[in-house]
Amino acid sequence: MSAQLNTFNQLLIQLNQQWNVDCFVLDEHKQCHLILGQHEISFSLSDDDQELSLWSPVTDAQRVINEKELLIELLMLNHEATFLAGATFSIDRDRRYVLLNFHTPINALDALELGNLLSNFTETVSTAEAEITDLQNKQVSTFNGLDTSSLLPPLGIRL
Repeated sequence: MSAQLNTFNQLLIQLNQQWNVDCFVLDEHKQCHLILGQHEISFSLSDDDQELSLWSPVTDAQRVINEKELLIELLMLNHEATFLAGATFSIDRDRRYVLLNFHTPINALDALELGNLLSNFTETVSTAEAEITDLQNKQVSTFNGLDTSSLLPPLGIRL
């Protein structure tokens, strides 16, 4: 076990004590999967134990994959959206979920900072889910590139 992995495991023990839980434990793949609030949050250490990666599924990938404009919007958000606070969108290898991801070095983390990082990431996941829902709703109201959300039927025609 590397010194970094040992130090990180000690941080997790401290975080468990601070939050009065026992769920912050790395598995044999150096990963931890848990529910924070209403969100599935996972994190892992890199192969060299230097970087912490966090991820969370934020929506079903198939709709995003099938709707080119929605996929483009998500890619643009990766670059432009300040609410992501350094996190980015991706699609998992099985193409089941759009994930929100965040990476940070672990060398300067203490238990309080790790707890804040997890809390802030969970809030960012909530914001990202709401933004994706808004984007998907806008896609529903758009037909062939035209915004149809404000169109009214012609007079005399009832829908």
